[in-house]
Amino acid sequence: MSSAEVARLKAEFYPEEKWNSSSVRARVHDSDLSVNEQKQVVLELGGVWCDCTPGTTGHMGGPIAPVGKCPDCGVEGPFYQEALKHYQVTRRTMNGQKEDSSLPAKYKPVNWQSAFRDVPEEVDWLFPPLLEKGTINALFGKPGTGKSLLALNIVLELVRDGKVVTYFDDENRIEDIVERLRNFGVKSAGELDTLFMYSFAGLPPLDTAEGGEHLAGLADYHGADLVVLDTTTRMVEGDENQANTFLQLYRNSLVPLKARGRTVLRIDHPGKDDHRGQRGSSAKAGDVDTIWRLFYEQDGMLALEREKSRSGHGEHWVGVRRTEKPVLRHDWEALNHMPVTQEIKEWADRFDRWHVPRDAGRPTLREALKEHTDSEVSTTKLWLCAKYRKSLIQGS
Repeated sequence: MSSAEVARLKAEFYPEEKWNSSSVRARVHDSDLSVNEQKQVVLELGGVWCDCTPGTTGHMGGPIAPVGKCPDCGVEGPFYQEALKHYQVTRRTMNGQKEDSSLPAKYKPVNWQSAFRDVPEEVDWLFPPLLEKGTINALFGKPGTGKSLLALNIVLELVRDGKVVTYFDDENRIEDIVERLRNFGVKSAGELDTLFMYSFAGLPPLDTAEGGEHLAGLADYHGADLVVLDTTTRMVEGDENQANTFLQLYRNSLVPLKARGRTVLRIDHPGKDDHRGQRGSSAKAGDVDTIWRLFYEQDGMLALEREKSRSGHGEHWVGVRRTEKPVLRHDWEALNHMPVTQEIKEWADRFDRWHVPRDAGRPTLREALKEHTDSEVSTTKLWLCAKYRKSLIQGS
């Protein structure tokens, strides 16, 4: 029989058939090939040849597929043990049984003795009252409110305190960053030895395993206390309106950093209505411990509202006073109430005189404005006024 006939028979096998011993035996035994030619086909299929005599099972010897085993002499195909193990694991899983293997050695349960000894009883702040050590934080606000400027001031204060920061900026030019640092009073590059800035670094997307590996690798290399991402939506490849994008960001990039005890600050933009949260999928809020929303009030006064807190540590509001002389700086104050300017109080009094219910929302206040005055009031001020008036109800 020619080698062409051997090749013809081998080509007749479907991919799944060559792994089935009964199929291999049937096809090979029914061929016109000699025993040596049959052996050649079986070996080229990845199987083995059994030479035992017929036993009690009626097995006649001959072809054994790659995952097969002779019931008499016990000769095994090269992948028999792997197939057997896979079958056993699958069978146990289907029956609700646990796999008996070395799997537990791959994981480390919490050592409660160490945990109770090492975890501080007081809140361990990296930057009070905003950033708790080892947490993932989000800061968002409308364009122009100064999110990046605020973040850079936080970073600078940490660096001046001896902390290490890795800052990934896909939003601002390095020229703009240097100008801001000079405005903050930085006089020489030597003051920034522990600030590792990556400007438009071109990291792989952070919602991929490769991106997470690169991000964690750089943070580990520098020994970062804080990792800043500015702006998050520019650093992922998935659609920002899809929940899976941020689930993958959390799994691939944020979990490894959090597991290492590193603090993360994510900077982002709001949606069309900044009072309804960050832009994109609501899953963005699921991967962070704390969410701060920044909005501008007036006269250099900014307010940060804590929209989410997993721990509940700190205050709900933070007032920020931005001054420019002698150098640019921010003064922080934790507040247990919403910061209210005199202008907001004056507008609240007007709405009271116009007999607008104190629990009215922005749309109602806007309609009252149209009815009683030609004054233009920003959406943010109306929102603040509505919240302030509602707080008066709660406090009465």
